[in-house]
Order: sequence, then C-alpha cells, then structure tokens
Amino acid sequence: MKNFLIIPNQKKDKELTLTRQVAKILAAEGASIFMEENGSTTDVEHVTLFAAGEMPQDITCVITVGGDGTVLEASRTALRLRAPLLGINLGRVGYLAELEPTELSRLSDLVQGNYTVKERMTLQVTLLRHGKRWEMPRLPVNDVVFYRSDLDHVVSLSLQQGEGESLSYLADGLILATPVGSTAYSLSAGGPILAASLDAVCVTPICPHSFYNRSLIFDTAQPLCVRNTAESDSISVTMDGRENFLLEPGDAVIVERSKRTLRMVSFVERTLLDLLHQKMK
Repeated sequence: MKNFLIIPNQKKDKELTLTRQVAKILAAEGASIFMEENGSTTDVEHVTLFAAGEMPQDITCVITVGGDGTVLEASRTALRLRAPLLGINLGRVGYLAELEPTELSRLSDLVQGNYTVKERMTLQVTLLRHGKRWEMPRLPVNDVVFYRSDLDHVVSLSLQQGEGESLSYLADGLILATPVGSTAYSLSAGGPILAASLDAVCVTPICPHSFYNRSLIFDTAQPLCVRNTAESDSISVTMDGRENFLLEPGDAVIVERSKRTLRMVSFVERTLLDLLHQKMK
C-alpha cells in the first residue's frame, strides 16, 4: 500500500497529535498521505490536503483516528473507494479499531504488505411504501434500529423472513444487527455477541412489552421484512446511528445482506474470546 487517506476525529484528537504521528510513520516508509482540508489541517507535515469533493481516486487504504463512530462514518468512504479500512482507537472500547495508540509501529507492516484483510458484511436497506421501493444509499455496518418517535407510545412491528410466518412485537424498538454490530446497541439491549465472521443477522427487541423478549439469530439466505403495523404512529429508523427516516403505518423495510463487504485490515489473528478480552476486559 502506498496511498493513504487519513480521517481523524478532531474532537478526540484535538491537536491532531496522533494523526501527525501516523503521517510521520507512513511518510518514513515512502507512502503518500492525504487528508481533506479544513481549518485545522493546514499545517500537518507529510500530508497532501484536498478540498471537499476532490478526493484522490487512487487511495489504497483508509485510516481512521478516533473511536468506533469514526470507523462507521469512514466506512462509507472505504466502501465507495473499495479500499480496506484501518481504525486506530481513541475511543473507549474501540471494538472496530485494529490498533491502539501504543501499536503505531504496525503501520510500517501496513506499507510493506504484512497484513491480512477481513471481509465484513454490510446490510442493504430498502423502504417499501405504496408499492414502491427505495434503496437506501448507506450500507450499515453495525445495525438498523427501529424505535419510537413519540415517547408516549411503544412501536408495533411485525417481523418476517422470506415468505414465512410473521412475529409481532410491542416494544420500545427493534435492533437488526450484523455480527460486527452485535457488540454495539444490540449488546446493550441484552443481545448475544456473534463472531464477526458469521453470516447472520441478530434481531433484538428493546424493552419488549410481551413475554417474547429473546433475541433471534437469522441466516442471510432470505431477507428480513419489518413492517409498521400501528394504525397511526410513525416509527423512526436509523442506520448505524447516522441516517434516519420515518416508517409510516403500513410501510415496510427490507433488510438483507448487501453484495458489498467492508474490507478491514488485520495484523493479528484473534479468536472471539481474544477480542473480547482485549476490548471489553
């Protein structure tokens, strides 16, 4: 790899201290480093700045400096460029990040090709309304969450896989998570942790108002359909916590495995227990 795009979270790396260290190490290995120009990036040594909308198209790797939120936001860019993504953790858990700030020496291995790439599934989200379909441009890496837009009401939803039977929920919400996203909101709602390599979607209700309160794990052979079965209440839908839209009564959302995968850089082969021990202690 020779051409790197760095995406820092300047709320976490306020003086770009860690970002400068990253750029210095990569430049010493003969790499080219690019960052989008803004008021705080005008004096980063070794970095070529570009204006918004003028990103170089020959980027071979995207590096984030921040937390898991930064990785999720950068995933759109990595997917568009079809470039692998490497996260350097400045957050609390950093489940999606491969490196801690004490492990920057690994960046030399990155330039020299001493790494592997893991393929992680993403989701395709399609809104069904009045017989029409709208595919959402964002491909969620973590989850799709259905939740109440009015705090005075629970959501009324049905869940169906393929043409099979449907299951009804009365709850504060419903989370459809990828294996990668199983350690995020789904885990907080009592869902299980899935190995990142699994081909599955985990469905976890949020504070269900019924005795049926367990998570369900589905394979991705058939799409999942979530329908708003309320008579008058709309439901908010968010993808990776970043893009929202409303699900009106009678609307449905199809959630299925996308054909696109997010490619993530890995240096060390870890088991699920290794990862949990390192990240969650």
